[in-house]
Amino acid sequence: MMREVFLTSAVVLLSGSHSPLVGQRIASDQRLSRVEALYRQDRFAEAYDGAQELVRALPRDPEVFFWLGVTAQRNGLLGQALSAYQQALSLKPDYGQALSNLGDLYQMREQWTRAIDAYQQAIQKDAGLAAPHAGLGD
Repeated sequence: MMREVFLTSAVVLLSGSHSPLVGQRIASDQRLSRVEALYRQDRFAEAYDGAQELVRALPRDPEVFFWLGVTAQRNGLLGQALSAYQQALSLKPDYGQALSNLGDLYQMREQWTRAIDAYQQAIQKDAGLAAPHAGLGD
């Protein structure tokens, strides 16, 4: 949804111009959609490779780092997942889903205090998320 809004805004703002930014963003969104599709198809290694490529193309996009974290975590690359979630949060501090996934990662590492803190922050940023509530046992 957010990508669609961004695309619509970009097209409206840049309509009539032949700015390469519109084409780059559309191509990047297509690649991100491909990463998400590969993940849903349980093709985790391919999704991770695609996310790594996107990070090189869009080094300031928090959603790209979020998906890098998701795919790294699913591939058992917990250190890379931690770094990716932290980078997503440095770019977008109110990214509730990244905080929630960070809580999951800390829980997997049995870092209970950090997990609880991440879940609580996720709820503060986005109270509608179910996962951090589940992580806290609510």
